[in-house]
Amino acid sequence: MIHQAVRFVLTFVLASLSASITPACADGWTVRTARLVMPYGMRVPKHFGWYRDVTRAQREARKGTVLPHSALSTRSDPLAILNEHKQTSDRYRERGYAAFAEYTPRPGLAVGLSGLITLASADRLTFAQEKTWHRAESTFVRARLLRTLSVQSELELAQRSRRARAYAAVLQLDYEPRPGLHLMCSGELAHLPAENDVLPGGWMTIDWLVSRHFEVRFDAIARRETGSQLLARLNTYF
Repeated sequence: MIHQAVRFVLTFVLASLSASITPACADGWTVRTARLVMPYGMRVPKHFGWYRDVTRAQREARKGTVLPHSALSTRSDPLAILNEHKQTSDRYRERGYAAFAEYTPRPGLAVGLSGLITLASADRLTFAQEKTWHRAESTFVRARLLRTLSVQSELELAQRSRRARAYAAVLQLDYEPRPGLHLMCSGELAHLPAENDVLPGGWMTIDWLVSRHFEVRFDAIARRETGSQLLARLNTYF
């Protein structure tokens, strides 16, 4: 047991100094250091959801070290955020952590929590040259109602230095009439620091996994402040 713990710690330290993917020798745990997608909230491939704008936890890659863990009914994914490649100035680079944990009490039901805290020497949104922290928390639930129907929901709270607290919520129904074809209906609510009231929004989505390597997605979005939008996207997986 002690031997395994020592090997795990040494592997973590070595992985933190490299940019490769390195397994750790402990049951259910691995260590990875690379450009990784931030582990936060539901893994939903929306284009620009309010619940992601509030937390600023879009699915973008960050340089960091992550220790994912999977067990029979739980999984977790803590990430130490070390760098942001998109930022050319180190003063605006946000470093901190993002964490994700999910519990499956029974088949067809999962609940989870996420947290995010970052700190930078300056604010990249307002360019204020003051230390800026950003934190966010979320809770979510996913449930299968019928064999072809599922529902998922997420609530987000976020706050940034020198700004008021913001929140957002999303509820989505997912109907799969045939394998690989998803018809989805989503509702959103958001209260952003720049707004004085609660903003509603809605999504209608057709998501078709054409093959193992290609996915086609169409979104019809209605929001009060921006009107209606139609979006199309083709994803490839290799």
